Amino acid sequence: MGGITMSAFWNTYPQFIDTNNLSLAVFIKYRWFKILFAGDLEKAGWRALLQQASFRAELAGTEVLVASHHGRENGFCEDIFAYFTPSCVVISDKAIVHATQETVPDYRAVVRKQGAYVNTTGKRRHVLTTRRDGWIQFTVLDNGYNIDTEYKG
Repeated sequence: MGGITMSAFWNTYPQFIDTNNLSLAVFIKYRWFKILFAGDLEKAGWRALLQQASFRAELAGTEVLVASHHGRENGFCEDIFAYFTPSCVVISDKAIVHATQETVPDYRAVVRKQGAYVNTTGKRRHVLTTRRDGWIQFTVLDNGYNIDTEYKG
């Protein structure tokens, strides 16, 4: 796949019976850049995955986290940030409000202080959302990455 690699982690049934905590946590890596798609994991699911040394090791070096459960509070697990500090977090949500924006301050507090530069706005951001920014594109370069968005957030 042109240098793209993927690794996935998951909890098992019957340890969990709810579909959210049975979500895949998928790491996509291209060259040095790694992004984590966390599905709909909730705190209990995160904590169970953290019991796996291989999952904790994979967290290291992750640049971008796509927040679990569309950014809802029950998907925010501060424990994971003991193993990595992303440059930014993406919340994939839509116009229907289901408390998906309430965790923005929580995520802002755990990312790198400088955040990530967004070309579209010329500003540094800590949290991007598809509700506010529309599509979000990451272009991986040799020594960094660019972020472009549909809207000027």
